[in-house]
Amino acid sequence: MKKIFVNILLATSCLVSSCTKDFIELNTSKDGAKFTTPETLLGPAIHDVIKRNLNRCLRLTHELMQVHVAISDADEIHRYVIRPQESDYMWNNWYLQLTNIRDIYVGAEAVNSDAYKAISLVLDAWVSSLITDVYGDVPYFDANKGRQLVLQPKFDRQKDIYEDLFRKLEEANELFKTASLTDDEKSLDPLYKGDLTKWRKFGNSLYLRLLLRVSGTGELGAVEKIKEIVDTRKSNYPIFANNNDSAILRFETTAPYLSEFHEYRNVDFVTNSGYTTFFIDNLNNWNDPRLDRWASKKDGVFEGIPSGYPVGQVPSPRSQYLEALKQEPLLGNIMNYGELKLILAECALKGYIDGDVETFYKDGVSAGSHPVGRNCSGQLLRYHFCSLGSLYQR
Repeated sequence: MKKIFVNILLATSCLVSSCTKDFIELNTSKDGAKFTTPETLLGPAIHDVIKRNLNRCLRLTHELMQVHVAISDADEIHRYVIRPQESDYMWNNWYLQLTNIRDIYVGAEAVNSDAYKAISLVLDAWVSSLITDVYGDVPYFDANKGRQLVLQPKFDRQKDIYEDLFRKLEEANELFKTASLTDDEKSLDPLYKGDLTKWRKFGNSLYLRLLLRVSGTGELGAVEKIKEIVDTRKSNYPIFANNNDSAILRFETTAPYLSEFHEYRNVDFVTNSGYTTFFIDNLNNWNDPRLDRWASKKDGVFEGIPSGYPVGQVPSPRSQYLEALKQEPLLGNIMNYGELKLILAECALKGYIDGDVETFYKDGVSAGSHPVGRNCSGQLLRYHFCSLGSLYQR
């Protein structure tokens, strides 16, 4: 027994020695880089968040809102039976990319880039708002600090989180006023190709989205700020002016910017689910032109299947997703011009701003009928706009 114990000690000491010898040297960049340049983190972070959003949009939101239904008893989301682990997917992946987004700010400070500081702040506000809107009170101020050995960050109040999101968007708006990018930096921006004017419009349009979500609380000066932004949108707070300003990652048919839908096997995408009767019937009644772009026909007509069908009575496939959606470049929606117009319509309806509610609303509908708006509004916009209301507002 003594001999075995000595051998274990020797083996352990050898392992410790081998793990620590030259550790610092081996883990030091040979080219002298001490941080990741901000522009190299931008594309992968945006792309990953949008792909994850589309994944949950397809799997959860579309079933819960009766857009489509699984043609199988294996998944019962359409019956509102949701496995607990479903919520882990976005929690883990949003926080993962939030680390990269905040590292963009760290890298921007190191290279003295106001542009990437501002871009990081806008993306931080976007992703952080998704997290708190879904989960409520969450780790925020101490989150993403594993390198500082903050391994159990405290949960923060949603009100405090929103207040800081507004601070970040204010700072971003100021930084964008004088910021600039080199040609090399512009080439690595998949969203706006380095057009900082459009980035600034995105930040302020996002600001309006978040302000409206908390406006019902009567706190954080949300109503007053909404009016200030709208009243000074030409001088100090530029917002989306047309569909071309929309924040959309235009997917490609080759790597690296592939749609989440592109990753699905054809058999999974077009046979495992079908559009619902509720969804198809409504679009048929409206003569909605998007049907031709989204849905296949069964026996020459658009026809859905019932959501919430009884266990063991799986219906036959009817209208399903078109494979063309797997190649659709405009599904990478973050926020678009049509949504902004609907936000303005709601603000006018509530008396926060001046303007004609009907005009704002119809402008939003018209923007959604434009090729850019049409492909990222409607059913896919439900994930970003309809199903994510601030819990703080409730």
